[in-house]
Amino acid sequence: MIKKRILICLASLILIIPLISAAECPPGLGDEWICGSGEVLFRIDEGFFCKAPDFDMWEDSIGGKLFPTIAEVGQPVFSCLDPLGSNSCCPEGSVCEKGSTPVYPLPEGTDTEWTCMASLASFCSDFETEESCENSSTQWIAKNSIENAPEKGKGYCDSDPSEVSYIDGVGCWNETSCSCEWENNTCIARDFKFQNCTDGTVTNWTDCDYDVITIDNCQIDESIHISWEIVNGKASECTLSDVRIPCTNIMRLEFFNLFNLISVLLILLGIYVFILIKNN
Repeated sequence: MIKKRILICLASLILIIPLISAAECPPGLGDEWICGSGEVLFRIDEGFFCKAPDFDMWEDSIGGKLFPTIAEVGQPVFSCLDPLGSNSCCPEGSVCEKGSTPVYPLPEGTDTEWTCMASLASFCSDFETEESCENSSTQWIAKNSIENAPEKGKGYCDSDPSEVSYIDGVGCWNETSCSCEWENNTCIARDFKFQNCTDGTVTNWTDCDYDVITIDNCQIDESIHISWEIVNGKASECTLSDVRIPCTNIMRLEFFNLFNLISVLLILLGIYVFILIKNN
């Protein structure tokens, strides 16, 4: 299940964050809260969050100190996984995974292995292990997995929290969130609508889980056919229509297929033989 924490010591801007500035908090919540696109995160006096709009560094919400997760010349690189092991901070097109190059741990953290790496995944169903599905920066892939549906559309996963209502001093608001979750040995796409409150309670309104099925026709008609098989949820609330999208709508690294890899190796071998013969 998605763990929505409002008062936590460490938090990141997770689950479908587009490359825009952070959303403003809903009216009535107060200036002491930090809000991101599509969700209310936590009180400003608590922990770290993944900084918008590039999402390539953690920011200390108290002192404002920055901790980059992407390498830049002359700058240290910090762990993309928070000390709790539940949230991560990487830009679009990358995921937070264990790497061989050591990085600095976040304050109070010990991790020196988790780094942002280029992702070949386009949909939640592309992940084949629980670790890669849930312990990575899959917010971009989850967004792609849900928002391609005609019933949802661009921006659905980032819908701003609705206006706060107060009952007995407790403020509550509605949120929409999308994520990749591991269930029954499959990485599913989750569309989660819920009510969140300042006392930490979460009330689930709608929970739709999908196995995103894709048929790659990029080499035939330059399209990808997408369908959503309901894993959990009511058909009346969760049914989504099939769609075809242009292959250019998703990030793909098609160069690295087996045929092209062999071709490159043969070319390199030919160049080597040519140089060897020339030198002799």
